[in-house]
Amino acid sequence: YSEVSSEQALKKITGKRLRVNYNFKNAKRILALESNFLHENPASLGYMRDFTFHRKVKNADEASNMNRLYAIESSLTLTGGMADHRLRVSASYISDFAYAIAAEIFSKTGGKLELIQLFNERANLNNINLKWIKECSNDLIKNAGKSIVVAGSDMPQEVHWLAMVMNQQLKALGQTVNYLNVDDIFPADTIETLTKRINAGKIETLIILAGNPVYNAPSNLHWIDAQKKVSKVIRYGYYYDETSEYSQLHIAANHYLESWGDGRTWDGTYVPVQPVIMPLFNTISEIDILNKFINQSKIDGYDQVRQSFNLISNNDSNPTAFDKWLAIGRLSNSQYAIKNELIDYDKFRQFLIANPKKSHKTLSINNLECRFINSSQIGDGYHSNNGWLQECPDPITKLCWDNSIQISPFLAEELQKKTSVRLIPDFSFLNKKGQTAPDTNIIKKGKQVAVIAELRLKDSIIFGPIYVQPGLADYTVVLTRGYGRKKAGRIGNDVGFNIYPFTSSKSLSYSDGLQISITNKTYLVANTQEHWSMEGRAIIREANNSDYIQNPNFAQKMGIESHSPNIYGSDQKMSTQQKVSQNP
Repeated sequence: YSEVSSEQALKKITGKRLRVNYNFKNAKRILALESNFLHENPASLGYMRDFTFHRKVKNADEASNMNRLYAIESSLTLTGGMADHRLRVSASYISDFAYAIAAEIFSKTGGKLELIQLFNERANLNNINLKWIKECSNDLIKNAGKSIVVAGSDMPQEVHWLAMVMNQQLKALGQTVNYLNVDDIFPADTIETLTKRINAGKIETLIILAGNPVYNAPSNLHWIDAQKKVSKVIRYGYYYDETSEYSQLHIAANHYLESWGDGRTWDGTYVPVQPVIMPLFNTISEIDILNKFINQSKIDGYDQVRQSFNLISNNDSNPTAFDKWLAIGRLSNSQYAIKNELIDYDKFRQFLIANPKKSHKTLSINNLECRFINSSQIGDGYHSNNGWLQECPDPITKLCWDNSIQISPFLAEELQKKTSVRLIPDFSFLNKKGQTAPDTNIIKKGKQVAVIAELRLKDSIIFGPIYVQPGLADYTVVLTRGYGRKKAGRIGNDVGFNIYPFTSSKSLSYSDGLQISITNKTYLVANTQEHWSMEGRAIIREANNSDYIQNPNFAQKMGIESHSPNIYGSDQKMSTQQKVSQNP
């Protein structure tokens, strides 16, 4: 149930199926609009490597080569944690900021006046930090040709459109941004379209490959009722899960390490999937079962992959080419072709006029925004029965074995005043107000005591423990997908609470109109980082770029260690890097 993607947005403007691919190795300035591109993007590992290329500074002379990341986001992400300048903004308001930034960029680079006026009309300046917008825009413009604007995959189409035209105006096409031709990929229908066809009586046999729609389909589709209308449902999957219970036949799937297959990376590079062992059980691979359904052929997975390789590589004569592909792990020069299409600004303006900006109500304690994110441990719930992943702490909250209702300290204080139920601890000598960030959650004897809250969105109600998370937008409540499973297995059953009843096919990522009520009940959550005080030690030592250029040894002047006696002798004046690498 994919979100609005850049491919869909580009097709609506250009009429062609194009994919956005970023080149962070060439980028000096980056603006992320609710985009966690260092963690959740399909190409995030490559993006992470290229992004950090300009973060490796050996001395003050190299500091000017560092890149700079601006992030506008509603929840605290790993990408936001890497940002040099981060702005907390509810997801509902991201489009306002995108219009305001686009207006600044176009007005300062000679853009069309009619387009600038339209941008300004659509930007709600009441909710915007204009100083932040101007500084960010100026920096992007000064680095034209080396700047990128990245829109989050779950943002509305207008945010994707604005990111595209800003990148074009910043001369990013062919430098830091490329459009890839993906016309050859057959576009898939949505689950919403499928549900409509089922309800219309047009589906007699339904084959469900791997997905678990009974658990995680958008609630407005009433998927269980729809699935019951199909006379024959065949479920193919690695687990016997919620969807399997409502199917007439469950076919057990191979583990991917028992299967032959192939695929393409984000940029189109053709890669193999090789089994490392024979199947342990009486199971079947995905391509084998599809081949039986479609071709009714007995050809096995290995031969299917070999045929596909010969077709894609145009190899009919060299018998060693397939073995070489398996050994190397990719087919050279198999990427999608670059097709950088310029967007016609006049047509774009007419397109915007024909697609009115979505309005939203002002957020408040009585009208909260609900933001849905995937679990960093178990994804959308597929890995719920994996105890090792459940045990792994979330990189932001440090919670494990549970999801939570994440709220900002600002909202926690408002709710505390309104209900008189304590949500954040009293200030103590370890967390005095005005000093380093105070404890934001109540810890007793090494265990976190979380207050249970009731959330109501339209006709759905959810109960869960509150977790106060700094870095969130004031009136945004963050909920994590993947928990509350009923047929996950011995490990994953009844762990956490299910947020999918709040989701809708119209908005899979966020929704306003959320109401919250605080109860008097509490719940113990497993927080692996319950001690927040550093007792004067500067564990994290940071400086901005200009400070580092003036004083590369700034870290030695912070915290208790800055008073350390001269233990290095004649090497005391060495930089930290020199001491680490040269001093025994």
